[in-house]
Amino acid sequence: MLKNDVVSYWIKDSRDFGVAIKHRTLRIALERREVSQEKLAEVTRLLWEKQGQDVDELVTLFYLYER
Repeated sequence: MLKNDVVSYWIKDSRDFGVAIKHRTLRIALERREVSQEKLAEVTRLLWEKQGQDVDELVTLFYLYER
């Protein structure tokens, strides 16, 4: 689980595809149910900085984690 000042989350799956245009899809599980759109955008920006610089398109799919 990754925790930062934005929100607690972890990457469930990372999948790369595409030949001419490289795409990456990240499936992200969120620990909290109530996360604002601004916080989701911040998590996406952080993931782009860490894991998205080598692809042309980064897609993030967010899931709520049920305990």
